[in-house]
Amino acid sequence: MPERRRPVLRPLPPDLAGPVRDFTERLREIYWERLELNQRELAAALHLTKSPISRYLNGQEVMPAPTVEQFLTLTQLTAQERDQLRALREQAEAALSGKEPAPADTTTRPRFRRVALWAVPVVAVLAGAVVALALVNSDDGSSGSSGCPQKHRQYTVTADGDVLDESRHDIGDVHRGDTFTMDTPPTNPYQARHYGHVLGRDVTGFVDQAKLTFVGEVCG
Repeated sequence: MPERRRPVLRPLPPDLAGPVRDFTERLREIYWERLELNQRELAAALHLTKSPISRYLNGQEVMPAPTVEQFLTLTQLTAQERDQLRALREQAEAALSGKEPAPADTTTRPRFRRVALWAVPVVAVLAGAVVALALVNSDDGSSGSSGCPQKHRQYTVTADGDVLDESRHDIGDVHRGDTFTMDTPPTNPYQARHYGHVLGRDVTGFVDQAKLTFVGEVCG
């Protein structure tokens, strides 16, 4: 399958600066490097028209928080990368509103807070109780598993589409209304497809992210 061509994003305005520019630049990087969708397809996946998508990617508006969360479901970003984008969006919004943004920690360093000295023995007692409970559970065979050792993301299929294998061969179809459960792929040659299976049908492969709407997680 030939590589898809998309129109190159035009340069950001030179007067766009500060947190708004930082957020927009990161949003553009994720759109260009992590998705295979053009702006019209991205708009359809986010249930928007192309106009607001163009404004977000060109720094004319800051993408709202709910739309950012929908956008993140289309990507395969790490938890740290997701938190970084959220923090940049909050700083950009604060800059536009004139409010002082909350300091964002976009690194992996943990945050520490002062703890009152009287809390130390209380924490120790609670920790001891947790350890004791764990030992009791291990004796009766009820520990070693949280009851849901692995969770899988589940989606509703919003439009008919094809299912591809690792070699980009068409191996099946999905239909609007199907339930699609995301699995771990053996290898992942795609940027904008999720690997998984269709509930109730013997169909497993890669499905276009733009045709999937995230609904929750299930135990696997």
